[in-house]
Amino acid sequence: MGGTVKKAYDLLESTPNALILQQFSNPANTQDLRYGDTFVMGIGRGGTISWVGQYLKSQNPDCKRYGVEPGESNNILNGGKPGPHSITGNGVGFKPNILDMDKMERVLERIYAFYMA
Repeated sequence: MGGTVKKAYDLLESTPNALILQQFSNPANTQDLRYGDTFVMGIGRGGTISWVGQYLKSQNPDCKRYGVEPGESNNILNGGKPGPHSITGNGVGFKPNILDMDKMERVLERIYAFYMA
């Protein structure tokens, strides 16, 4: 990330009326998250997405939650069979017992999540 941050500052200096929002140091970055209406996260062991989904729904009943797993793993949470993929920690090849599927609208393959974002 260091190279991209430097490039952003280079562009700031050379671009009239440019602005950097300071996502790494601006406290508003974390404050705005509580107003989100959509949450998309990769599924690994299942605990984080289940808890975050529950919490966000308690704060905003209209919040939509989507889990993401690599399509290369054959989308096992939607009935496929496990397979190899290149995203460490996601698409573990089975449905973790602690993964609460009811906390998500649906599970997306990585490519669909990319287009949604």
